[in-house]
This record gives sequence, C-alpha cells and structure tokens, in this order.
Amino acid sequence: MELQVLMWILGGGFAGTWGLCIFFMNRTDNALAQMRQEMRAEITELKNCVKDHHARLCVIEEGKSK
Repeated sequence: MELQVLMWILGGGFAGTWGLCIFFMNRTDNALAQMRQEMRAEITELKNCVKDHHARLCVIEEGKSK
C-alpha cells in the first residue's frame, strides 16, 4: 500500500476505516454480480450448444436407420 493511502486511512480514524471497508465491500459485490451474470450467459450458451449437438445427432441417427 502506498504511504499516502495508509496516512489517509489512519487520518480518517474510525469513520475513514469504515468508509474504506464499505467501499471495498461494494466493489466486491459488484464484481461478484458481474461474474454471476457472465457465468449465466456462458451456461446459456453451453445449453444452446448441447441442444444443437443433440439435434445433429438425431438427424444422423435418423439417416442411418433408413
């Protein structure tokens, strides 16, 4: 940590420390929400790929059974 940041935290005392904690907690919450949203998008894309692959296998199996 830079000396200036450390001095700012110590200079702010109790309120400054809590403000910094809340700031980082908020950033963490935002990062987790974004990560969850990206994971949901990837899961949806994976489900679509599985459906497409299944459909292609069905078409191949129908062609072999004729």
